Amino acid sequence: MKKKLWRWISWSIGIFVLLILVLAVGIRLYSRTPHFHALLRAQVLAALNDALDGEVQFKEISGSLWNQLHFHDLVITHDGDRVLSTPKLSIELGLLGQIYPLLSSSAIRIARIGILEPDLNLAQDHDKNWNLTKLIKKPEQPEQPGQPGRLTISLDDIQTQSGKIEVQTADGKEAQVTALSGQAEVNLLPSGLEVNLQKFGFALSSAGVPSTSWSTALSFAQNDKTSSLSIKHLNVSTDQSRLSVAGTVDDLSAPTAKLTVDLIKGSAAELTTILPALPLREDISGRLKASGPLSALQVAGTITAADGRITASTVSNFAGTEPQLEGNLKLEDFVVEKVLTIAGVSGKVNGQVDFRGASVEQAEASVRAGISGLAVQGWTIGQLDLSGQLKDSRVAFNARSDNKNGSAEIKGNLVLADTPEYE
Repeated sequence: MKKKLWRWISWSIGIFVLLILVLAVGIRLYSRTPHFHALLRAQVLAALNDALDGEVQFKEISGSLWNQLHFHDLVITHDGDRVLSTPKLSIELGLLGQIYPLLSSSAIRIARIGILEPDLNLAQDHDKNWNLTKLIKKPEQPEQPGQPGRLTISLDDIQTQSGKIEVQTADGKEAQVTALSGQAEVNLLPSGLEVNLQKFGFALSSAGVPSTSWSTALSFAQNDKTSSLSIKHLNVSTDQSRLSVAGTVDDLSAPTAKLTVDLIKGSAAELTTILPALPLREDISGRLKASGPLSALQVAGTITAADGRITASTVSNFAGTEPQLEGNLKLEDFVVEKVLTIAGVSGKVNGQVDFRGASVEQAEASVRAGISGLAVQGWTIGQLDLSGQLKDSRVAFNARSDNKNGSAEIKGNLVLADTPEYE
């Protein structure tokens, strides 16, 4: 009797396992059929269009749900305008691992995404809001405690190849990004967006500036209340120049910065192309640090050329209707005719300027400088010691010159107006 019972149990288990295997094989085979792909396409489109404030479309799905799916001719639009398109997007789902997070926390976690030749169109509206951030759907009403949250989509590993971006700002300026490749992590949360860029590189071109190559690692976070940016490193280079940036910017609507900019090399030829009025002759290098909110932004830095150094330190208020500045600027062993292209002027300058104010009418400043070997338009002046003060639109100055032929001293006052007055 026991033998018959065990035999029956063994046969039952075997039949059950066989049915499970047949069912698994059947599901696997069915998941590769055009009918299943069409059904899956409809469900994916419904989920994406529910999660985003935009419209998602793609032509077809190929591949296997258990391994890798391929979405062909994917397009995402907002208010009828294209934001993103790609001829092929590949996704590794890890299907069985999705069940628990989807049921427990309304979350979908995608292991890997490969994007071939993405084409992204970034545009600002008149209020300087980017179309990409508008894709994040805002809840119609605040979620109540105990109510289920909206869907969270985590994209753990996004790999991009040969992408391009068209950028248009609110003031009509345009730029083009090409050769975009790298790795990113994106989390679409009920409350906002998180983006982590890793090993990203691209080329940037825009009218009036030299073409540049960029590489960066940074993170961006946005929720219902604020947004922030953290730059691990941002390297920018041209044929002759190189720049590096690192730091953070909190609350982009009312920014508080902590940034360091290292100018490894600034080519005089390229800088004068960007700023034609800049009379620069020698290449420069230096470091600039900025910290604090716009209402009390502290900026300090040093710029060095082969024949001179400039050191500056300022505290500025850009939060009001007119910028308020206070600080000082020092020139050390600054050889004018070597660093700059000012015709007919030569000499070595050592001096300091202290300043404050928001306009010429409100400005206050003092200067104390010594210029050795000064020559102007063929006139040799020699050593010149200069001091002066600016207050209430009036300049008081004192200049003393010493050379082998003797010395001279000039004192005077200048009233700054539409028609200057001298005293």
